[in-house]
Amino acid sequence: MKTDELRDYLSRKAVEFTEEKIPYGTLFRCPDGEIFTVYDKGKFTAQGTQTTLIGEIKSWQKAGCPTTGVAVARIVASAPAKADQPVFIVYGHDSTSRDAIELLMRRMGLEPIILQNLPAAGDTIIEKLEHYLGEHGKVGFACVLLTPDDEGHKAGLPEERKYRARQNVVLELGMVLASLV
Repeated sequence: MKTDELRDYLSRKAVEFTEEKIPYGTLFRCPDGEIFTVYDKGKFTAQGTQTTLIGEIKSWQKAGCPTTGVAVARIVASAPAKADQPVFIVYGHDSTSRDAIELLMRRMGLEPIILQNLPAAGDTIIEKLEHYLGEHGKVGFACVLLTPDDEGHKAGLPEERKYRARQNVVLELGMVLASLV
């Protein structure tokens, strides 16, 4: 875990905190008695009053500190999607999240379309996307998993490295938006 990640997490949760630079790391104190320490080499500790927040942060850390958890963007077509219309799932390298959303869709009685499971038939990925999302596609809506699979930073500032969704997922999100809206 990195200091920025914990700071962003606490801010997103609207948790007040004080931050103090300590040797080899940063100390975060929260008003309900939680104390978090993030060391420069990535080690993380949680001390103080054992609250729900500590449990949430420990779970979040075990999940690899995703910046938005598994961000699921639901895009609904201008006409309401029908149960017989498949759901197109866009995903990165997080196969666990992809499998979980596929299982959820199936339990809801929906038919997920996952690119990896489609026959190749000599088509490129873009051709497959155009086929399923294009003018004659029968996709009713889509679910986009923006998982933190890549790292990126401003040119010349590698110390500002942050997690981000894969660029192909962002491109596919754009294609989904263009075809379903």
